[in-house]
Amino acid sequence: MKRGQISLDLLFALVLVSLTVLGLIVSGASQTEEMKTLGRGMELKVFVVDIRDSVAKVYASGPGITLQKKPPFQLYPGDWINITLTTNQTVVVNAQLNGKHYLVIQRLQVPVFSQSSVLLTPGNDTFEITSMTSPDGGISVVLQR
Repeated sequence: MKRGQISLDLLFALVLVSLTVLGLIVSGASQTEEMKTLGRGMELKVFVVDIRDSVAKVYASGPGITLQKKPPFQLYPGDWINITLTTNQTVVVNAQLNGKHYLVIQRLQVPVFSQSSVLLTPGNDTFEITSMTSPDGGISVVLQR
């Protein structure tokens, strides 16, 4: 073998190393995207737990109390969040964020006598949790703009 000549074994080893490095890069990029999706889902879950706790606080404070809420993250065009308080004591949140659909359900600690819902969109992402006197004399909690 002459000086400066590359052997076939060395070229084969370089190709194998290059393919391994490329595979690691692609795997890392894929996992990064999955972690972003998981992170947004966890942010949404924390937001729903905050809503659940806020409903309990408003209910415990009595009629006439209003709390204003906003998601802890920015909504971009095409994103939406639908929040519903149901009469079977759950808060149901359907959301589409960054093209992915999320569903989070949390059990409420207080009764809900009438179903209410709000749809949050970019530029229209604040809502209120309000307690009022229900027709039977109890306390009712509703979502409203």
